[in-house]
Amino acid sequence: MSDEQEDNKTGYGKPPKHTRWKPDQSGNPKRLYPRRSQNTVELIDRLLLKPVEITEGDTTRKVTTLEAILLRLWQKEVRGDTRALKIRLKYQAFARQYVKRRYETVFVDNDYTKAFAAVPLIKDEDHE
Repeated sequence: MSDEQEDNKTGYGKPPKHTRWKPDQSGNPKRLYPRRSQNTVELIDRLLLKPVEITEGDTTRKVTTLEAILLRLWQKEVRGDTRALKIRLKYQAFARQYVKRRYETVFVDNDYTKAFAAVPLIKDEDHE
């Protein structure tokens, strides 16, 4: 067999020459890529921020799923359900791990703050 006949052979892993990709041709012409999978926290955030309708008495309003869950847990806690309290505390512990840290202002008791607090506010009756 000649080299030309070897090049035209088809079989497993060797498609016919006329159906092969041309040089510089992409196998994904529309550039459709698979979606990146979401991690657990992103999935929970997406689901908990989804709006739902809740009915309180005669009124219906839209709230996030998270707000509806917390409202229901709070209602059960008020009735004395300790299991609801435990669930809410677990959620709070979980949320604290993934919340962005915020700055907290702490006031320290010292001579300056005590003196500042001791000064009465002077009200000007003309400006009221």
